[in-house]
Amino acid sequence: MKVRAVTRIALLALFALPLLVSGAGAAVISYDITGVDAAGNPVSARADFFTGSGLMTVDLTNLLAVGAVKEIGQNVSGVQFTLSSGQSSGTLNGTNGPNQEQTVAAGGQAGGLTGVAGNPTGWSLQSNVNNGLGNGIGLCVLCAGGNGPHTLIGGTPAGNYINADGTIAGSATNNPFFDNVLHFGLNVPGLQGTTGNPGDYVDSVFITFGTTQKTTLQAHCSILSCLPERHRVPEPSSLLLLGAGLLGLAGFSLRKRLNTK
Repeated sequence: MKVRAVTRIALLALFALPLLVSGAGAAVISYDITGVDAAGNPVSARADFFTGSGLMTVDLTNLLAVGAVKEIGQNVSGVQFTLSSGQSSGTLNGTNGPNQEQTVAAGGQAGGLTGVAGNPTGWSLQSNVNNGLGNGIGLCVLCAGGNGPHTLIGGTPAGNYINADGTIAGSATNNPFFDNVLHFGLNVPGLQGTTGNPGDYVDSVFITFGTTQKTTLQAHCSILSCLPERHRVPEPSSLLLLGAGLLGLAGFSLRKRLNTK
């Protein structure tokens, strides 16, 4: 019975190796921030990154609940990040979206969602952005090449922003707003997210809130992805060594038990 049990464990380990190898090298990481803006109101956002071969995607999420939204300073207006490989230039590609916008009326009621095709309206990509941690890439709505308003608001789709002031509710200057999540597709020449060893990943992030009075805060990697090694799958050679090690331990344990009889 002991021989059968050990054999089963070894076979299961070997069977699992090809499944793990299929995702080798991919790098996915999330950064988030919770703080206050220039007016002392709460801000909260997350940026999710996936790096592939010569390309990457960025998902920006404004995490504020609809009732916490008070003024334009809480809206996300930019994100800047550095890559472990040092790449600091790129271009937006055609995989952006689906992104949606909404207009908030004077009473705080948000209208229906409107889909935005192509690149997110008003947002541009900036190369060689430096926030003190080296050159990186920026995505922003109010920088060179950008065309506001189109900031990212928190809350559920078509929510009721009853606590929002005139910088949001009924604002002729700041309406419309992107709703909750923004998706970007980027071309980054030389990026090795899926073919590198172990692969390139985002190693620092800053998120900007507001328009006139901007607040830029450094984000921190989320608990489940704070070490790149935890969310990149090992290379096939590493997995094979792991499998060999498991088989060796199983054999050693079996021999020890037989010798003690």
